[in-house]
Amino acid sequence: MNLKDAREYLIACIEAMLPAFLWGGPGIGKSDLIHQVADTRGMGLIDLRLSQLSDVDLRGVPNVGSDGRLRWLQAPFLPTVERDGERGILLLDELPQALPSVQNAGYQLVLDRAIGEYKLPSGWVVVAAGNNSGDGGYQQRLASPLANRFAQHIEIEAEIDTWADWAVDNAIDPVVIGLLKFRPELLYQFDRQAKSFPTPRSWAMLSKLAQYLPEHRWLDAARQCIGGAAAVEYYAYKQLMSELPSLAEIIRNPTSSVVPSNPGTLYAVCVGLARQMQASNMSAIISYMDRIAIEYAVLGVKSALKRDNSLASLPEFTRWAVKHQSAFKS
Repeated sequence: MNLKDAREYLIACIEAMLPAFLWGGPGIGKSDLIHQVADTRGMGLIDLRLSQLSDVDLRGVPNVGSDGRLRWLQAPFLPTVERDGERGILLLDELPQALPSVQNAGYQLVLDRAIGEYKLPSGWVVVAAGNNSGDGGYQQRLASPLANRFAQHIEIEAEIDTWADWAVDNAIDPVVIGLLKFRPELLYQFDRQAKSFPTPRSWAMLSKLAQYLPEHRWLDAARQCIGGAAAVEYYAYKQLMSELPSLAEIIRNPTSSVVPSNPGTLYAVCVGLARQMQASNMSAIISYMDRIAIEYAVLGVKSALKRDNSLASLPEFTRWAVKHQSAFKS
């Protein structure tokens, strides 16, 4: 399922206080989704990378007390109400990559909500994440009794429309968004033989990195981030975009600036204009958007309002919304 649907199932498990397991390829957004849900719901979050832990790390260190009895000293990274709040998510990340002894310790947290003398706070829920067995990384077999303790096994796949919505909200380069809308098969191409390949994560990193590099470095940087074939397409698309009127030029001359014919390029232009829109230029941007297909115009206006809802009070928006009310409400 896509990330939007996965989010719905994950939230249901959290509200029901039931453990969930998110599966998916490297860089597809599993951990990010869990962090976003915790953040938007005001919950604490502790992220344990189980592949980097031993069972002693998770269970705690044995200690003989003054009474001669053996006790396990609690691992310092497990949540407590005093330090981490009353509600939260304990993320057992990379669970399939963990050693069997660590999985067994994790089993107790999932099954009993406790490990040794430690008890998970009542408002905390366990969520696990990991790659599928075909994704190329070192992996242990997930024990059947442990797998059966999760209320939902949520399989996540890369899907362009959901990712593009996320990308618009997270200031990803409009060139990247436009390219992937035009060539959605480039969003995720796992290659176990390669060091670099396209994933939602690597595209987001490239978007950020390219801002700090001169143009003559873009192609090499892309090769090292998303792999050679995708890098060539990215660089060619970036050059294509550079040949179009700049966003500033469009705002200065909205009635005469070129309107791209390529859907991906038009998508990128609309996203870029949405980020530029403010009270002083809204009239010009609306004039330009009146020259393009309504679905792209709606995308641009809605993106702008999501970034700055005060734009909805401007008379330019009111006139545009009334004119296109059927498309805007759909």
